Amino acid sequence: MLLDPFDRSLDNANLVVIAPAGAGKSFFCKLLALRQLINGVDCVIIDPEDEYRALAEAVRGQVVRIAASSNHRLNPFDLPSPSPGDMDTRTDPSIGAAGETDVLAERVTALLGLLEVMLCTTTDSRGQQGSLTSNERPVLDRAIYRAYATAGITADPATHI
Repeated sequence: MLLDPFDRSLDNANLVVIAPAGAGKSFFCKLLALRQLINGVDCVIIDPEDEYRALAEAVRGQVVRIAASSNHRLNPFDLPSPSPGDMDTRTDPSIGAAGETDVLAERVTALLGLLEVMLCTTTDSRGQQGSLTSNERPVLDRAIYRAYATAGITADPATHI
């Protein structure tokens, strides 16, 4: 079987592996991850049973243990490292390359989505999860931008370091 989860004719790049115990699911998933890594695709594996640690170490990957007692932390406010294209705009942030994305705006949007999931846990009669109101969303949006500004982070990629 050949599988290309990034084939543009597919709706998305998700994959589900279902089989009885001992059928080789873990072996298949590890092989798939290695093949993707060889092709330059980053892989994120959520591994509650710690069976992928050896694979991660073999490919010099990073293992992040998420637990209250862990030294590792995930900060949803972290911005991605600036790419070389972002560095070109440091002299004049108002001049950007065509098609350049606003990393800060993308992160704020992602944080709003995270907060919506965390804060809106009620469901309506149709089983639909609640959402932020038209008043709550802009208040949270401003608060997130203000938190970044307090840390000295603006839309200028030079401040994202």
